[in-house]
Amino acid sequence: MSGVFNRGLCADFFAELTTGKSAAMLQVCRHAGFDVRLRDDYLNAYAAGRSVAKLAWRRGVHLEVHRKYLRADAFPGVPRLERGDYATFGVTPLLIAQFADELVQIKRASEAHVRVEELSEERLLRDNAGGGPFVCVDRQVGVPGTRSYVDVVGVLDGERPSMVLVELKRDLDNRIQEVPAQVARYLGIFSPNGSGLRADVATSLARVAAQLRAFGFAAPPPSVFVAGMPVLGLVVLVRYNARSALLARAQTLAAGLAQPVWLWNAEDDQRLQVPRQAEWSRMGAVPP
Repeated sequence: MSGVFNRGLCADFFAELTTGKSAAMLQVCRHAGFDVRLRDDYLNAYAAGRSVAKLAWRRGVHLEVHRKYLRADAFPGVPRLERGDYATFGVTPLLIAQFADELVQIKRASEAHVRVEELSEERLLRDNAGGGPFVCVDRQVGVPGTRSYVDVVGVLDGERPSMVLVELKRDLDNRIQEVPAQVARYLGIFSPNGSGLRADVATSLARVAAQLRAFGFAAPPPSVFVAGMPVLGLVVLVRYNARSALLARAQTLAAGLAQPVWLWNAEDDQRLQVPRQAEWSRMGAVPP
């Protein structure tokens, strides 16, 4: 098995963010519209597609912010530790009192660094938070045993729900040629030999979904994540020329893959709600 997959917060951290003093910080993030995603004992708060702050568990809760998003005089009176590109603060009553105001400044500073693809990923997450056939559960998901990340992971409903690995590409990104093989490689890791979802991934994502819902964030029901559930690979194209030679090359390369890779070409970059699988096309398939 390639690496061990572990996502979600330990019991002490979860309790602190649910009923402890740090719960107020999490609710500030939620009410301010930040997209919160859980990792292995830390969480990322995303603004406009970019992770701008972290809450981490190290014998207590700590706030980490990249220095390029942080004012030099942020959180006055709170001890500050510089670690590489990040400033780390222990969570204290004084920090909590200042958090909402500082978060506005952090979000404003981050906007100058956002890439257009990050904005599309953010739109994809927001448009698939519930009420459609596909519901997102996580973003920038580490692929076990590699240094690669899947853009978005979610669940497609149906008689038998499927987990979907989503890679998003927009405009004329020439990496499209590499994407089918990339997605097929990820499929082979999350669902070895097409046997269905690995047990460690199912357990972790069920925990993530349960914790997100407890915090008040949208997520699929935890019960849908079961070992052996089907895993699909989907490429989402945004503002991509369907007649592109690069895309045609990607289709040709996809034809020889062992596991199918699917494609959905969004017609409107302002509405990225993923439709049912019947509206996807299989990459590399010969047209009827």
